[in-house]
Amino acid sequence: MQHDSKQEIAKIGMVTSLGLTVATSLKMKGINKKIHFGAGMAFCGFALWHHYLYQIQPCSAPPKQKEMKKDKPKQKKTDLEKN
Repeated sequence: MQHDSKQEIAKIGMVTSLGLTVATSLKMKGINKKIHFGAGMAFCGFALWHHYLYQIQPCSAPPKQKEMKKDKPKQKKTDLEKN
């Protein structure tokens, strides 16, 4: 499945489950209470999936700080800079 279609499914799932949660919250008796709970849990799952779909994947590891310091030549302080 394409990454774009996964993102769209996650968005549609979030909207649907949130709408169902809001609709069932108006009358919290009988079966609506169970649907409300299930839709709330589904919303949490879709939101977590949506979050992980938008994480940036690193292309390559950044250079380490120690390596960067080794590359810089050390400059000797002159007599004027010491004072």
